[in-house]
Amino acid sequence: MRVQAEASQKLSADVRLRFDDPALSIGAALNHLLEGRMGPFKTDEAEVTSSDGEAKVGPFAVVLHKGDVRGAVIPIDGVAAVVDAIDELTPDNLRVAYDRAQQIKAMTKKAAADGSASDPTSIAMTLVIVFARGSSLSLDEISDEMSKLNATRPAYSWPDMVAVDGKGIINYATRVPGDDHLGDFILPVEDHSPNGLTAPLYVFKAIRSAGRHTFNKVAALLAARVSIFAPGTVIAKYDTELEEISRNCVVTDTHQFNLKGELRRLSDAELVNEMLPTDIYGIVLGKNEVGSIQYRRWQDGGFLTLRGKFPIEPFLMFLRGQVPNIPPKSFQFIRRSSVQVSMVLPFTEHDFLRSLMMFQQRSQGIAIRKDTRKLLIQKYADEGMSSPYHGRLMYGLLKVRDTALSDADRQPFDKFFDSTFTALIAVRDAAATIRTTWEGHRDKVASGAIIVEQGRQIQVTETIDKTLKKESETLITGAVRTLKSCMQAMAGHLGADIGFLFKKETAFKTGLAALAQTDPALAAYIEDARLWTEALILIRNEEIEHGLGADFRVSYKVEGKMEAREPDIRGEPLTAFAARVLDRLGCFVEEVTMHLLQKRMPAGIGLTEVAPGARTSSSPERFKTTPSVGGLPSWKLTPHRRRFEDC
Repeated sequence: MRVQAEASQKLSADVRLRFDDPALSIGAALNHLLEGRMGPFKTDEAEVTSSDGEAKVGPFAVVLHKGDVRGAVIPIDGVAAVVDAIDELTPDNLRVAYDRAQQIKAMTKKAAADGSASDPTSIAMTLVIVFARGSSLSLDEISDEMSKLNATRPAYSWPDMVAVDGKGIINYATRVPGDDHLGDFILPVEDHSPNGLTAPLYVFKAIRSAGRHTFNKVAALLAARVSIFAPGTVIAKYDTELEEISRNCVVTDTHQFNLKGELRRLSDAELVNEMLPTDIYGIVLGKNEVGSIQYRRWQDGGFLTLRGKFPIEPFLMFLRGQVPNIPPKSFQFIRRSSVQVSMVLPFTEHDFLRSLMMFQQRSQGIAIRKDTRKLLIQKYADEGMSSPYHGRLMYGLLKVRDTALSDADRQPFDKFFDSTFTALIAVRDAAATIRTTWEGHRDKVASGAIIVEQGRQIQVTETIDKTLKKESETLITGAVRTLKSCMQAMAGHLGADIGFLFKKETAFKTGLAALAQTDPALAAYIEDARLWTEALILIRNEEIEHGLGADFRVSYKVEGKMEAREPDIRGEPLTAFAARVLDRLGCFVEEVTMHLLQKRMPAGIGLTEVAPGARTSSSPERFKTTPSVGGLPSWKLTPHRRRFEDC
């Protein structure tokens, strides 16, 4: 490990020397950096020609190859990888780089085609890296451009990595179901799935901060490609023990392989379906459960996952008896420390259940028991994620929570958040009832629908005074409860004491000064919030709890055209008061919670705000994760007076 760390640090230092040398072009700098670091492989700034010499593509800044030919044209047969270098990355030259990647990846290699290589697949692939010295685009924006380009062509033609010096990389990462470990992924070659098998791999587009060590990640992926092209070649890793390279990444675009070996992106609906549980069957030996097995649908097939110490092989053997048309070599599996996962196979859940029945009948002392625990799915509201409240405060906030908090921390946080969100929604419902009640009554008075005139006597046949009083008290007491009970508790759970917000002036100033020492942004926000929270609590105390009683009765103008006059609270129309309190409260809950989660983000990942016009109508999330280096601007907690919907 020490040798690898030293190699990483040496490369990082050399990168800065080469890139800062004005006499070197980016291609010359890259070749100086890589020559001698890739074992027996050579590097040239060159074009690449097809095996028959009839097609050429390039030139590329770096052609990494294993062959005796050196110079301006390199045959594809010995090429392991190319680096397409750009001084300033833009959407236009990224599109050109994609076209060049598609051309070179379409070139076949003799050793892979004639079967003379021990592993034709390892020879057939040509790794393509797009490396830019700089870009005005953030890594997130580059990733978005890649998604657009990916949608126009098959996965086997995409570049494997796009990197921008000083910012970071965008490449592909993979994991098997049931395993949280993410590993770098090199895109497959057309018609060259490993041994004709389809593994149940989630393949993500991943954005990773790397800062001034970005080229180390490029070199590390090139070294991995060399090891695959020429097994046994020992090359140092170049991305270890470097402070700016984060192990954490921002994951976008989820893909899966189908039975044809095609990598296809999952839709939002398919991603939701992936989260829904399927039946689990316990494997019981005597009185002890030694494992569990589960059937999972996957694209146009299915696969098995087995957790526990019991081996998966007997189940694959009995499954083969149910689907004898599947070739024996397909019954392979991936073993991890916590899970065993079969290949994706053309079989159904019915085939799986029949194989379980046969296994139990022929396995003495082993029982299969279906997990009968129920999953409760309960209707929460009459609106979905397109609602700003549910899309932002439920879906969006919980997505950020998934990144910021560990599995152990999520459950206690969720309890605090659920009580806060429930209290906030009750306030919102009260504000909506106040508005619709008042507006309906006002309009009916104006139209004369509820007015009866008998001489000098004018009778209003409808009253809303009790409703307005009830809902106003619900709104005010609910808002104070959301702040004092719910938000104070949740903030405390996330490491911030905001209890001084609700204390008298001297204690407030003392608490504010203490918070300003550790979190000045939150202190400034709380100081501003004091202006409206103190007035709200005073209204609750004086006019509701202590019996002074606010006047929520409607009055009427009877001279001339009949009009209803809206009640007010301390000079502010009731509906305007309710809307303002709801806006301030909604912003407070969202922004304070997001700020505290932002402080707990893992290294390499930050939080950015999505502009209102850039949010999707189906799920208008306000915040999303971004690489902390090279990503979108970090969101800062600041006081404001904007409406919740306008934030």
